[in-house]
Amino acid sequence: MGLTSLERRECRERIKNFLGRSIKVGVITDQTGALSFVGIANANVAKMVIHDINAKGGLLGRQIDLCLEDSATTDSAAEAKATKLVQQDQVDVIFGGIYSSTRQAIKGPAVVKGRKLYIYPEQYEGQECDPLIFCTGPVPAQQVDPLIPWLMQ
Repeated sequence: MGLTSLERRECRERIKNFLGRSIKVGVITDQTGALSFVGIANANVAKMVIHDINAKGGLLGRQIDLCLEDSATTDSAAEAKATKLVQQDQVDVIFGGIYSSTRQAIKGPAVVKGRKLYIYPEQYEGQECDPLIFCTGPVPAQQVDPLIPWLMQ
């Protein structure tokens, strides 16, 4: 069964609105607290990269809006910031988290409830399996395998 002319028109309008808006990227990083030395650097890199991408015309012709949040090196703050990014800011994707416990805190509101793409860029223990979570850091085997031969020498 095909779409009615009204449904086709509504679909075209939704696509037009989607393609015309910016891409909202949420970044949750520890700008205060014990890991602020890492989080501030992460925040600065996010600002620099997004500025560079936007200066070159954006991503597929769309500008990127950065929504930067401070997790204050606590899991409860990270969870609250993820909830805000999903519900209020309506981001398209979330990056962030340094500790595995922070990843789990962000995962609830971002992935389980919010169904948003979540990119966790730190090393981790493995065993994370969700089509909306991309863990880009190495797992222990990737870190230890090159080390053992070197130690044996």
